[in-house]
Amino acid sequence: MVTVSCERMSLKSEILGSCNICKGSGYLPDSSVCSCLLKFRSYNRLINAGFFRSTLDLFSGDKYVLPIMESGESFIKYFVKNPSYVEEKGLSLYIWSRDRGRGKTTLEHYLMYNALSLFSNIDLYASSRTYCFHHISTFYEIFRKGLSNEDWKSTWYVLDDLGNEDRAGDLDWKKEVMVSSLQRVLHYRRDKKLPTIISSNYSPSDLSILYSGELDSLLEIKFDGNLGGLLFREVHVDGEEDLRLMEEESAWGIVSEEEKDGNNIS
Repeated sequence: MVTVSCERMSLKSEILGSCNICKGSGYLPDSSVCSCLLKFRSYNRLINAGFFRSTLDLFSGDKYVLPIMESGESFIKYFVKNPSYVEEKGLSLYIWSRDRGRGKTTLEHYLMYNALSLFSNIDLYASSRTYCFHHISTFYEIFRKGLSNEDWKSTWYVLDDLGNEDRAGDLDWKKEVMVSSLQRVLHYRRDKKLPTIISSNYSPSDLSILYSGELDSLLEIKFDGNLGGLLFREVHVDGEEDLRLMEEESAWGIVSEEEKDGNNIS
């Protein structure tokens, strides 16, 4: 507890201490809250929600660039430019690559960091806005043990590494737990129009096979194996090397290059 408290104070000092507007107090001359204090509250909320501070810190400089994407880059850019609309409509992403180390988890963090940066604005900040990051192993344990953890009901939810839960032992029983749990969560978030970001090493068609098609309608996986409907869009991350960090950059209302030739979103 002492360590967590010290880390929290260190984070607060870093964010407020670098503010030239309030000079580190967190408040303006008229006693209103400075944007730096709102940023700290939001940033701290992300860390408490399971996001990794070391990864979030990557985005404070100019070293991060988006990973190479085979498809769906326009959807990432739309997420980055329009987080308020994404939140209003509950737009969601399925980010996948067959190989590990392609930057999917870092990309998830980047999208949340970007949304946080906008929502730290005093006109858009809301104390009711919540976040959650679950690795699939954590998700599985919550439902396997019947824990009273409902963080998956948060405003913004990231589910990392779907399909890579531990499947040793009784595969049928574990699959039943995963499918019923995922159906419950995805139903809830779709009905409440809450943005969801899912990453996986399975293509949509492979994921459909893995879960016997029982999640297809909720993830909007089509008969041809492609993903995309009212809310979900597919992002295929690929590349010959890990480009998460360089040492040296429908309800959606848009269509991708794959959906309409010539549509170039910069």
